Amino acid sequence: MNFKEIIRKIKEKISARPLFYLLFITITMRLIYLLFDYPLWWDSHIYLAMGKFFFSQGQLGAFESFRPPLWPLLLGIIWKLNFSQIIFGKILDLIFSTLSVYLTYLIGKKLFSEKIALLGALIFSFNPIFLMHVGLILTEPLAIFLGLWGIFFFLQFLETEKFWRLFLSGIFLGLSFLSKFPQGIFFAAVLIIIFFNRSSWKQKIKSSFWLSLGFSLIIIPDLLFNYLYLHSILGPFLWGNEIVGTATWLYGSGLKYYFSHFFFNNPLTVFFFPALYFFFKEKLWENKSKLLFVIIPILTIIYFLYVPRKEPRYLVTILPFITLFSAEIILRTYSWLKSKTLPLLREKSFLVLCFLLLLLPCIPLLNFERIESVPAEALYFFQEQSKLNQNYSILSSNPELITYLPQKVTLLGGLTYASPTYEFNRDKYQYIFLNTCDFPCSPEDQSCLEQKNNFLRQIAAENKELFRKEIKKCTALIYKK
Repeated sequence: MNFKEIIRKIKEKISARPLFYLLFITITMRLIYLLFDYPLWWDSHIYLAMGKFFFSQGQLGAFESFRPPLWPLLLGIIWKLNFSQIIFGKILDLIFSTLSVYLTYLIGKKLFSEKIALLGALIFSFNPIFLMHVGLILTEPLAIFLGLWGIFFFLQFLETEKFWRLFLSGIFLGLSFLSKFPQGIFFAAVLIIIFFNRSSWKQKIKSSFWLSLGFSLIIIPDLLFNYLYLHSILGPFLWGNEIVGTATWLYGSGLKYYFSHFFFNNPLTVFFFPALYFFFKEKLWENKSKLLFVIIPILTIIYFLYVPRKEPRYLVTILPFITLFSAEIILRTYSWLKSKTLPLLREKSFLVLCFLLLLLPCIPLLNFERIESVPAEALYFFQEQSKLNQNYSILSSNPELITYLPQKVTLLGGLTYASPTYEFNRDKYQYIFLNTCDFPCSPEDQSCLEQKNNFLRQIAAENKELFRKEIKKCTALIYKK
């Protein structure tokens, strides 16, 4: 059998079961990626800590009020059942990530065509920013999955006008919101479509009622919790808005940031912009489903351009919308090149180029820098102490210890709260762990630098140093009371 015959048979098999092979590739790629076992991020450890906090009545773990509660609750259930939060957290990442690709396909097939759905879902599956979240135990895979599910039910409502589908859409959009607060944009976009839809005002009010009812049933318990325990119904949203305005020197900035660090670093997503051009040129806004697919990414981009902190991962939740539109332009370009007698670029060469642009951005994923926030020696020290005595308590600048230790670990909470937390817990701790990089200061902020140095000197003067390790520009330290 020659090479062409092999290629032909492979094409036939894929053509017979395209969705199966799409999901097979998606799962296989993520399982391989998980084998690299990249370290968890700071936020990952906080979500794991919040899960412990919820299910230990505050005796263990930590709580940050500005974070959405749904993902920590799921992680807390895992911990309460005595399963590994890390192992099952990564399994859930894999499941939610794969289901998000599947929902992207279903929605793409409903809105565009099966070819666009398959290509868009494939581009989404391979996107390095999306793939990066598998195994990090962050909120994004869950938020994307729930958000897409909510959008899927809304699209079904537009076809059938069955209000129970709209009610379910509100429920899943509410769950997505409680996974990641900016997902509220999805709910707002759906309301906009309802009021732009060509129907009577009675129908619009009825539709918005059923959507809002489902959304409200999900978020009202969280609002009650905020009122009863945090004494502020909207506190987490307001405090979260304040947090994204702090330590901005550590993050990206500027109006061009997302275009250079998100779109141009993932070249196939750039096709989203010509898709917008054709959308408005061909007056496709009459199709309310496609209009929704335009409003959500535009509103999300505008919101995160407004937010002072900027990171590429902030836009990961709108990738399904972007990649489906990108797939439409790729196939449109392919058909256009195919119709030309002497094109500058052959249609097959164009597909090869797109394939390379799909794969090449994934290569940097294999070279992520592994930064030691808590050195292995420090973690081993505390684990050995745990074998001798499980009742000791630790003050820590880093939440990673909460993930790996059964003891009570109290977070110092950043430089602003570190000194008051230390004073309050003077009689409650046996050990202190510090990583000097957990107290970042802008190089120009001399007041912050002085406060940091004074705090570190106080800890050193009042406690006995047991361990010290230099990690690049950071210093990891263990003190005994």
